[in-house]
Amino acid sequence: MKMQEKKLKRFRVYEVIANVLFILILVTGGLALLAAIGGEIAISVTNLDIAGLAERMVTTYVPAITIPEMPTNAFFHTLIIGAIAAGAVGLAFICYLFKAVSNLFANIVKTETPFHEKSIRILKSIGISFFIYTALMFLIGGTFSGVLSSLYPLGTFNIDTSLKLSTIIYGLLILALAEIFEFGASLQQDNESIV
Repeated sequence: MKMQEKKLKRFRVYEVIANVLFILILVTGGLALLAAIGGEIAISVTNLDIAGLAERMVTTYVPAITIPEMPTNAFFHTLIIGAIAAGAVGLAFICYLFKAVSNLFANIVKTETPFHEKSIRILKSIGISFFIYTALMFLIGGTFSGVLSSLYPLGTFNIDTSLKLSTIIYGLLILALAEIFEFGASLQQDNESIV
């Protein structure tokens, strides 16, 4: 059963929107990551005393607060590298989602049906990507939380090391949707073989 031309036009529009969002996020997120990496390199090359600078800022602007000891530069470098790693994983995940959605709409327009093998594969890969993203963010959070705690044992760090239940649920829902589409594809094949 072929889709109506009106719906196909809508899917073409959705494909273009997903592609534009993919490019915007890739460019802006990539520039932000490059700026963070460049800043980290500049700080490392110039041997800027971040710990001393932070301590002077705190005592200058908030003199009533006394801090026992500022962390070392290694602490701040680790914090920046952790933020860069988490940002890179998040950017890759979001870009992948938009590109996969764009490919999904393009395949629906090309085949004139949502119930196609390639569409089902794309949906399954999107669902699996939610699990991969959750695992990577858990590993990054746990690793950098442990490293920061070892560099500055006096501080307590509220780095999120929990598994995100929402992303796991989204992944499960998309995998369930892929199974529904797979069932729809088999029904469509049966229907076409009868006709």
